[in-house]
Amino acid sequence: GSVTKYGFVVTNIEAQYPVVTYGDADGNGEIASKDVTLIRRYIAAYDEVTGTSTVEVAAGADANGDGEITSKDVTLLRRYIANYDDETGTSTVVLGPSNNGNESGTIIVGPII
Repeated sequence: GSVTKYGFVVTNIEAQYPVVTYGDADGNGEIASKDVTLIRRYIAAYDEVTGTSTVEVAAGADANGDGEITSKDVTLLRRYIANYDDETGTSTVVLGPSNNGNESGTIIVGPII
């Protein structure tokens, strides 16, 4: 909504922040073995000359949060899935940068207005 104050119209603008989940290579909000497969396909189709891949992945494909999508992400994601406890909904393996203090494996990137 908006309010008129001191002759100006003040509009309440709410910023939206996209959420990126480390390990979620397809961007569906879930981490599963199909994300491992997608990252492997991305790496196989990666062209070192152009720095691109013909396979598209979401930002979460960078499972370890180091800024690159490599076999390290595949290994970490496989460990995460292998150590996932369905009862607690958690894994003993933490995704994302280990020094960010974010145990959930989720980062908020933004803002997008």
